[in-house]
Amino acid sequence: MRLTRYYHKPEFWAILLAILGGLGLLLQRANISVTELGNTYWPVIFIVFGIVQFFSPRYRDVPATILLLLVGTILLLIKTQTITVDQLRQFSPQQLKDLFLSLFDLSFGLFKNLIQIHLPFS
Repeated sequence: MRLTRYYHKPEFWAILLAILGGLGLLLQRANISVTELGNTYWPVIFIVFGIVQFFSPRYRDVPATILLLLVGTILLLIKTQTITVDQLRQFSPQQLKDLFLSLFDLSFGLFKNLIQIHLPFS
């Protein structure tokens, strides 16, 4: 039995078109500019890729996942003007280095736990 990819089926494209059309109609009814929405919330793409990468069974690179989530979160906070670049500059390089190293160590600890959970013979 040959498996086909879901995006090769015409039903996938019909459903995707209906979802995009419905989303466009909702945005138009709510008077929300799509370009303004895209210019503000584009860092969410990094966050979504990080979450997908973390739960993907094929690709488990936890440090890269943590980096994607961290970069996406920082960029989103800056774009929504929750924090400013000047506030980030107040951190010393040593504080930033300690933060990244602790996140890196945490990600390797999570990765070791995931390996132990998924590989019971190790």
